[in-house]
Amino acid sequence: LVTFMIMSAVLSMFIDSITVILFLSAVTVELSQLLKFDPVPMVLAEIFCANLGGSATMCGDPPNIIVGTALLGLWGYIGTIVVGLIFLATMKSFGKPYLYPLIPFNFKALLKSVIRYPIPYRYNTHKRQEQQKSQPE
Repeated sequence: LVTFMIMSAVLSMFIDSITVILFLSAVTVELSQLLKFDPVPMVLAEIFCANLGGSATMCGDPPNIIVGTALLGLWGYIGTIVVGLIFLATMKSFGKPYLYPLIPFNFKALLKSVIRYPIPYRYNTHKRQEQQKSQPE
């Protein structure tokens, strides 16, 4: 119980708290069915901690950005965005940097992620090239 509460608070400092609760509540319900206990108190504790964690940082929830901008002005907004970008730049997903085509910059990978061809087009192009190579001229 305490581990899930801490996890929801820490994750919601950097990710929107609703997203954190959606994922953690699904895991909690599955775990409660496996261990045969009532999931409601645990989910409520996770929600409470996610709200606290989300309000702890300026990049945790969108209203915090608005409040930070109102209190600290333009520099508060810029600071919030910089902290969020640093967090995203240092994060890894499946062993690759989260902002991979941009940080580290790879133009070919960026172009592939922006311009996508349908899979049948690629397959048909490859198939046509093989057929053209196999036909005598």
